[in-house]
Amino acid sequence: MRGSSDFWAWRDCILGLEGREDDTTAICHFEFRDAERTAPLTIRRNYDAGTEAMTLEGVLQEDGDEFKEKAEEVRECLKVHMGAMSSNQIFKTVRGGRGFTLRVLKWMHQKGQISKDGAGWVLLP
Repeated sequence: MRGSSDFWAWRDCILGLEGREDDTTAICHFEFRDAERTAPLTIRRNYDAGTEAMTLEGVLQEDGDEFKEKAEEVRECLKVHMGAMSSNQIFKTVRGGRGFTLRVLKWMHQKGQISKDGAGWVLLP
């Protein structure tokens, strides 16, 4: 081995796990050397006290509580604001990470809840 930069060349996949110890859900991020970055995956930890078994299951982003809460925050933000809001204005108004909020905005747009015009995002009736 030549130096510490060779460690980076070894990797085929980087897995990042985002969550708190007491939460039942966590977000997995994947970065591959030879493939495009994939969307994060939310996993839920289930514990059965009777059998003491633990299982993990994948959760669709829009089915997660955090996703629904963020979508409601964006909806309220756009409802209160008169006119269109830029993505940056929304990021500053609602709490949380920019990447997650952007995924919520894209999902809301796909579902026909919001629209984007030249001035920014607007809430649809």
